[in-house]
Amino acid sequence: MDSALAQREKDNSTPDEEWAALQQVVYNTAKTYIGKPDRKHQDWFDPNDQELQTLMSRRNQAHQRVL
Repeated sequence: MDSALAQREKDNSTPDEEWAALQQVVYNTAKTYIGKPDRKHQDWFDPNDQELQTLMSRRNQAHQRVL
């Protein structure tokens, strides 16, 4: 990160431009060393859970009887 910041030339840029450049350097450095996060399904239950499947099936059947 130090070398990336050192390579950045000091010019007459605005504070907003400097902040954007710093954000980009920090992001790229973190991405290089930590890597990209693995995204996982955000569902709160395992769709293969037999107990939940049974309960949902019973609920759906009850709903169909009401209709």
